[in-house]
Amino acid sequence: MKNHFRTMLAVTIAVLLVFTAALWAKEQPPEPEKMKKLSFPSFKEFKMKNNIEVVVVEHHEQPVVTAAVVIRAGGVLDPWEKIGLSGFVAELLNKGTKDKTSDELARWIESVGGDVGIFSADDYVYVTVSILSEYLDTAYQYLTEILMNPIFPEDELETHRKRIITALEIELSQPRAVVNRQFTEIIYRDHPYAKAPTPETVKAISREDLVEFHKRNFVANNALIAVVGDVKTKQVKKALEKHFSSWKQGEPEVAEYTPAPDRTSKQIYLFHRPGSVQTEYRVGHLGLRAKDPDWPAVVVGNRVLGGGADARIFMNLREDKGWTYGAYSSYSRSPDLGSFSTWASVGTDVTDSALVELMGELERISSESVTEEELNNAKAYLIGNFPNTIETPNQIAGQIIQVKQLGLGKDHLEKYRDRLAKVTVEDVARVMKKHLRPDNVAIVLVGDAKEIKDKVENALTAKVALYDIEGEPLSMEAMAVKPVDYKYETSLLKDMTATYSLNVQTMALGDLSVNLKNASREGKDVIEVSAKLAGMINMDQKMVLSAEDLSPISYMNRFMAGPTQMSADLEFEGGKGVGTVKGPKAEEPKEITVKMIKGAILDDSVEFALAVLPLELAKKYRFPVVDTKSGTLQNVDIEVLEEIKLDVPAGAFDTYKLKFKTPDGEYFVYCKKAMPHLLIKQEVPAQAMSLELKSLVK
Repeated sequence: MKNHFRTMLAVTIAVLLVFTAALWAKEQPPEPEKMKKLSFPSFKEFKMKNNIEVVVVEHHEQPVVTAAVVIRAGGVLDPWEKIGLSGFVAELLNKGTKDKTSDELARWIESVGGDVGIFSADDYVYVTVSILSEYLDTAYQYLTEILMNPIFPEDELETHRKRIITALEIELSQPRAVVNRQFTEIIYRDHPYAKAPTPETVKAISREDLVEFHKRNFVANNALIAVVGDVKTKQVKKALEKHFSSWKQGEPEVAEYTPAPDRTSKQIYLFHRPGSVQTEYRVGHLGLRAKDPDWPAVVVGNRVLGGGADARIFMNLREDKGWTYGAYSSYSRSPDLGSFSTWASVGTDVTDSALVELMGELERISSESVTEEELNNAKAYLIGNFPNTIETPNQIAGQIIQVKQLGLGKDHLEKYRDRLAKVTVEDVARVMKKHLRPDNVAIVLVGDAKEIKDKVENALTAKVALYDIEGEPLSMEAMAVKPVDYKYETSLLKDMTATYSLNVQTMALGDLSVNLKNASREGKDVIEVSAKLAGMINMDQKMVLSAEDLSPISYMNRFMAGPTQMSADLEFEGGKGVGTVKGPKAEEPKEITVKMIKGAILDDSVEFALAVLPLELAKKYRFPVVDTKSGTLQNVDIEVLEEIKLDVPAGAFDTYKLKFKTPDGEYFVYCKKAMPHLLIKQEVPAQAMSLELKSLVK
């Protein structure tokens, strides 16, 4: 079109043409581009004499090869009392063999530029080496060494056990991890896909368990080898016979897939995270079996519903409402039975509204047809993106292994795009009605139950089952912040200055100096506490407490760590606290008024309350505290776990290990066993952070 027109008539005609074209475009969505021919690299299959299944793909675009070995023995075979066993076996495969140490194995494969990946899944353990084709023989040698001769060293086992237990502790402070774990357990129940490790099951695993699991399941007739890249099939056959023919056969375990229960109603499961400003949700139910012929249409339907940033759920909750950074859905495909789920994180104040909108989208796509435009856009993306998933030998190996594991047939990848292209509006309507059941979903939430329980229960007309963050049943009564009447021996709190080293992982961030001083104000005995930290993290904190019962009189805090800033200025008198607080996500301080109850103390003064309270092993304590980040009353629960002799820079101490459950998550405190129970060490697993006593001056 030209940049100017000489007559009004020309302008009018041009506008009419544009307007008419726009109307036509709305009525007639453009036809998708003609699908370009794509040939999936052909692969050849054969079985070795010892019944190892082998797949070879010749892909000569780069001088690179991926050699992958799949053992059909994953988490589904873990005993319920030792969940995590298969993961331990996978993790320790290359941590020492009969002839080589862990370091020697690492140096061996790294010396030729090999990239090793080992992980365990529900149904298998997967070991892969990507390497230049000239060093492929080294990859074979490395694989046979770790697959046939691991020794599972006791020290490596204990190191991994500690790492996993720490990771599980960290999970409890991560709402996304909690909601994913609980959703899976809820929809699968007694099915082996519901298995998830806990500290108890991890502690129960022994080296003998690893040895026996490996001996039973890591056998030739339970293995699949895929070699993809710059290779010749004839050479691969010869090399595999050379390196893997000595691998013995056996009688591996066979997974028993207990039938998962069908849901017959909508149910809400709420896991209480006190003080949370966000609600993490995952909503869904059981899905399809791997070989169901409806898969192509389901994939297209899900793309329209929640498979991307242009999908309905995202456009509604993110683009239109602005309630979340992203909202998606998916159908998982597993050897036995997959699942459907949709997920997002939304503000506490809009949780009920977001769930109503979500349920509306699920009901709409399961009862109404998608448009031709939505269908074409979804198919265009899925068909066009598929080549990006088979560009490298590693990607091709992954695709082939998935096909073999799911039993989809040799032509699945070759015909995948054609099957998507044939999906119609009617196909999507039929399968979404069949495989999406809004009335029978499990709605799993992690958030502040005090703020959202009644709202979501009323909005969704469904009952709420309430749990704590660890999955234990909970009641609103048990969550209530109630008065306490602890008898503190405050006379034991003497003037002192304690210095603690602050570390994140192995990096020292500075020293925290805590000064305690007994004083008198307006004729009343008080305890003045100040704490300062300077460096990458800056903190300046002052509080004045009653020497009688440690109730707060005043509190000031300034905290800054990079872009995160928090502050608080509070005064307490006449049974209430008044002032301003600014939490980590707030832009400006907010004015608050806190109605105090008997025994309520500041969250930052709990360590001093514990110091002068007689503690008993295995006993639990609850403190009503003023959460100085939100300005609300919350509970802090503390359990005395065990006695531990602890070495820190300030010396050796006999300590109690305490578990803290707070609105910010869980952490551990080690306090001196003898009164006063002064803080010796603090560990915050979720932040990989620790405090250790460096010096104490009285």
